[in-house]
Amino acid sequence: MRLESVSLSVGAEAPFRALLSSDNHLCRCDASEAARDPRKAELARKRSGVFPAAEPSFAAFSALVRSRPGELLLHAGDLSDFVSGANLAAAAAFWREAGEGRPVLAAPGNHEFSLYVGEAPEDEAYKAQSAGRVRAAWPNDLPLASLVHGGVLFVALDNAYYLVSEAQRAAFRREAARGLPTVLLCHNPFWEEDLAEKTLADAHGRAAFLCGAPDAALARFSDRRAASVQAPDATTRAFLADLRATPCLRAVLAGHVHRFHAGELFPGVPQICSGAGFRGEATELLFHD
Repeated sequence: MRLESVSLSVGAEAPFRALLSSDNHLCRCDASEAARDPRKAELARKRSGVFPAAEPSFAAFSALVRSRPGELLLHAGDLSDFVSGANLAAAAAFWREAGEGRPVLAAPGNHEFSLYVGEAPEDEAYKAQSAGRVRAAWPNDLPLASLVHGGVLFVALDNAYYLVSEAQRAAFRREAARGLPTVLLCHNPFWEEDLAEKTLADAHGRAAFLCGAPDAALARFSDRRAASVQAPDATTRAFLADLRATPCLRAVLAGHVHRFHAGELFPGVPQICSGAGFRGEATELLFHD
């Protein structure tokens, strides 16, 4: 495992550590499902070629989690690459084992709900086809969930399709009203100019793959479909304004971009993206006062 270490001043009651992971991209499909759905079997074969180190990297990460009992575990999504019985079973088993004697919080990624990867537009109707199965394997609620650890409120938000709903916005406001130091966990990072330049370069100008992209930036994306998908609606823009105006917000944690990033979303509010779990990367966080 390659661990990046980050120290975050959040107003914790006492210093504590956490592991942050993202983008493991498990590509499993068992024999019974392959027999029922040859298309799923072929998908597993192809996607395993995209992420050849996913399985040994996940085994190494699972061993790392076991070696650090009681430590807070945070996950920013895309544990699975697509919906399959074997991937869901692996997720459920991992969360069950990891959750014994430790706090766990996870935000789902876009691939958590992907049936065949790219075969259809990703919207709420598409997500609804698999959301029940994913929720049954997940350690917490999907639209928004929270836990308090060390005097810090951690809130997991599903922004896997680059949008935030009005219900999520209201739920976050209720959480923030508790007045505790707050850390937001989500899959897609929010727009930062520096991060956007990096992700645009990674994608050869196709798109930046960030939530809350400004209109002028969207116009630069060469992939017009991706630009349309990543365009924030009015509610998502309002949620970003809420975040900026939330005095107890201390940090944002994310994944999705397959690179480690330590930046600043707003003045005094760091945004940390964990590296690619499928390459054996994760992030060790120290939360302190």
